[in-house]
Amino acid sequence: MKKALLGLLVSCLIALPTQAAYSVFAWNDLGMHCIDDDFSVMSILPPFNNLYAQVVNKTEPPTLVTTGVSLTYEAVADSNLSINSYSRSKTNFWLEEYSLLGMSTTPDVGLLGNPTVNYTPELLKAPATGKTIFSAEGIPVTPYDDSNKFNALPMTKVSVRNSTGVVQASTNTVLPVSNEISCGDCHSSGSTQSQDAKPVAGWVFNADPKKDWRFNILRLHDDDNKGNPVFVAAAAKLGYGTSLEASAINGKPVFCASCHTDNLLTTFGLPGTTGISPLTRAMHGHHAATNVTLNGVKLDSGTTRNVCYECHPGKTTQCLRGAMGTPVLANGQHEMECQSCHGTMAQVAATTRSGWFSEPKCETCHNNGTRLTKAYGAPATTDTRFAINPKASPSSVSLYRTSTGHGGLSCEACHNSTHAEFPSTGNDGARAIALQGYNAAIRECTVCHLTLPKMTTANFKSGPHGMHIVGQTWVSNHPSYARVAANKTDCFVCHGSTSAGSPLAVVKIAKTFNAGDSGNKTFAAGTRITCWSCHNGPNGG
Repeated sequence: MKKALLGLLVSCLIALPTQAAYSVFAWNDLGMHCIDDDFSVMSILPPFNNLYAQVVNKTEPPTLVTTGVSLTYEAVADSNLSINSYSRSKTNFWLEEYSLLGMSTTPDVGLLGNPTVNYTPELLKAPATGKTIFSAEGIPVTPYDDSNKFNALPMTKVSVRNSTGVVQASTNTVLPVSNEISCGDCHSSGSTQSQDAKPVAGWVFNADPKKDWRFNILRLHDDDNKGNPVFVAAAAKLGYGTSLEASAINGKPVFCASCHTDNLLTTFGLPGTTGISPLTRAMHGHHAATNVTLNGVKLDSGTTRNVCYECHPGKTTQCLRGAMGTPVLANGQHEMECQSCHGTMAQVAATTRSGWFSEPKCETCHNNGTRLTKAYGAPATTDTRFAINPKASPSSVSLYRTSTGHGGLSCEACHNSTHAEFPSTGNDGARAIALQGYNAAIRECTVCHLTLPKMTTANFKSGPHGMHIVGQTWVSNHPSYARVAANKTDCFVCHGSTSAGSPLAVVKIAKTFNAGDSGNKTFAAGTRITCWSCHNGPNGG
């Protein structure tokens, strides 16, 4: 009897399916989404945040999972116990939505039908055939937590569930959002920041400071466009009449992107008006050409992010918080500024540039072992080791945020969102720490591999960007590759050819390796690994 029961138990165990081991990557696409703090007069951007995710089955060989599972998102507290589980009473968007956009959605539901992050797990859309990315677009997140404290980096939990709804793996990621724009510095009634901001008929002096500068902007816009037939026709067609200020006073607020095309919103079905300058060109070009100064410096002449933070979030938000934006030089200045990649305001407004689509390429700065700190105006490169995918986006342009790399993973899955690249400050680093134990671009092979692939002459450079396996396996097996003189140039790309090393080969967490004849080697976090770290010279053996 006991033998029969034991046999039955063994046969049942054998029949049980092997449970997949999953890793889930989730990210926001832009690193920061902006939102207005009032919608009753005018609006530049509605609540609209995007969440993307990919799932890896770690069973060898690892594969991207697109079927047989579902992905959900829900509210979760960050390390400071800040949690953001609703939006409806934190903004007046849904009160003004119909007047503003001519459509009406349920409070806490976004323009594309996705609910805001809440305590109920909400579904991400499964990938289309041939695609691998799950998505939830247009999530209406606001920058206030449930205690009404400002938090531009609220967390959301993304979970992988099997066919019965049981959670198999999860990750916490940021859905960044901020309403910190400083238009009022120049456009508030009585401001002396800019001579050109005062309307011809004088300041509005509205008692509500949020409405005041918005009415001043509309009044100034009316001044600048009187008699302009294109403006007159567009305003009439959109129901704004002959005056944007009057339209807002009479209960129809102005949606800027209904005239001035915002390519990001156009992608999701909110087009502008043909014949009117796109939003990014109108905003950057106008403010570059007018008499607007910050600390005595004209905006177009500014060389630091403080200029950009007058409109983009912002002095408190600090949306440029990633690996490229945080390094500081010995003199206290940031090594890279917004202008380093995007150029001046006038250059951003150039007619040859398309907002959100004409963006810097990774390979401009990262190529053949170099690391430039100024992408704008840098010469083109043919090195594809760190290149983004050609024409990977719906707009048929090459973008970091739509490119994929090793194993088909999105670049942002491993490196995080634009402007918030790992290692990032704030809440962004949490998902990298959960995956590999430290805040840096995902580089530990075990994040996706249950067991490390065996080293062969064919797979020495099969990792991300042609990289080798990281860890003791490489240390023990690399001599057969590195001793070939022709291969040393591959090593130099990341490790450098001198004892100075390279930022591309930095130990992010303290590690100890058995280096064979060189004995055990312990490296502190932040150490640059060079050939000289173990060998007697870069060409030694």
